[in-house]
Amino acid sequence: MTPTETAKILATFPALAQVPEEQLIWLAANSRPKHMEAGEMLSSPEFPLTGSHFIMTGRFSVYNYQGGIRRDLGALQTGEITGALPFSRGDKTTVYIAAANPAMVITLPIGLISIMIVEHYELTQALVHVMCNRIRYMTSIQLQNEKMMALGKLSAGITHEINNPVAANISDADSLIRFLGEVNRSVKLLPSTQLTAQAAAAFDLVDRIGDHNGHSAFLPFKERIQKEDELTKWLEENNVNNADDLADILVDLNIDHKTLDNFKTHYTNEQLASFLRWMAELLRARQTAQNLLSSSKRIEELIRSVKTFTHMDRGADRQTADIHHGISNALTLLAHKRKNLNIGLEENFYPGLPEIPILIGELNQVWTNMIDNALDAMENDGGGTLSLSTGLADGNIVVTIADTGPGIPQTIQPFIFDPFFTTKEIGKGTGIGLEVVRTIVAQHFGSVSVTSRPGKTLFTVSLPVQTPD
Repeated sequence: MTPTETAKILATFPALAQVPEEQLIWLAANSRPKHMEAGEMLSSPEFPLTGSHFIMTGRFSVYNYQGGIRRDLGALQTGEITGALPFSRGDKTTVYIAAANPAMVITLPIGLISIMIVEHYELTQALVHVMCNRIRYMTSIQLQNEKMMALGKLSAGITHEINNPVAANISDADSLIRFLGEVNRSVKLLPSTQLTAQAAAAFDLVDRIGDHNGHSAFLPFKERIQKEDELTKWLEENNVNNADDLADILVDLNIDHKTLDNFKTHYTNEQLASFLRWMAELLRARQTAQNLLSSSKRIEELIRSVKTFTHMDRGADRQTADIHHGISNALTLLAHKRKNLNIGLEENFYPGLPEIPILIGELNQVWTNMIDNALDAMENDGGGTLSLSTGLADGNIVVTIADTGPGIPQTIQPFIFDPFFTTKEIGKGTGIGLEVVRTIVAQHFGSVSVTSRPGKTLFTVSLPVQTPD
């Protein structure tokens, strides 16, 4: 291939698009071509840099080792540049770069870089820009890793302190519910007690309601007031004292006046008030125990989600996992925010999604950042819908996260993945969330894209099922 032909290919490199043709011909004429096989090393920390590498064809894996475990940092594709660059002070790379498949590169020897700086301004300027992007990328990864390690240490301490009392609460609440049920049954079995029809009816109703946890669904305000009024009227007509207070308890227990009509047939008016009060207090005690159990299990679920999010007690290597777990954990961590904003949730998860090797803690950041951004986009709408879906397409796992917010203006869409770019108000956004998303997805050899219009913004993450070695 002649220098002119090579220069035409170099002109297609995004970083070299503005470089004059004669400078690209000089670059081509002074560079050395090299064909590489899969697994062959282009550069490593063990050897000095030999020059600027221009990837003409193929793909390269970028990785390092942490604690003796390989940690993939991303990939370099056709049209990208690596190696020694102008004004770089390092004489060795800090990462390993190896061909993932058969590839071809051309290398400008390191000794000619000083000549390029003096004689070819636009080419030098383009390669300095490449170096700045590389520094930004590596700094982003380092900050991300440090943040995850700090979060992991903090989470480990907090979750350990919370986990023990929560486990005790769950055990105690479960026992209390069982004990209250046994109290009811044991009274009926006392040998000295002749169980009357009235008492039997009360015990049966307690058991029946208790089996359904004695807990009503959350009722709209108007519907609840209507039920309380109906019960209050019924209780007053049957000469039950403190009807308002008792009606409030009975609505909580999901008991209506029709149930009481059947219950009443076993009692005189004098007996009815006493049995209703005893039944209501016993059921309220069971409901309180059930609420304690539910809230403790909710805390336990949050602890489990935090542990999974930070991937505590695991190494830094990839683990084969189902990405649905990470998405579900992110939804759990952000459930309170979503409910406070009155935002609906639609999930359409592909049931046969294969497990893939991922950096679990890092990928969890992707789902959390993107879901959080989607919720923020709908914050001022007084509602909206968050939609998540997963699927398979062309050998990739595809995850989409959509919101019904106002959309991202076309003029700024090209910049949303840039570091420190944010549309949020001062003090609310840092501008690094989506940049971190892009960096982590690149570590997994994937891609992230966005389409947006008023009423629908859709982020799409693609992750290959088979990653290069």
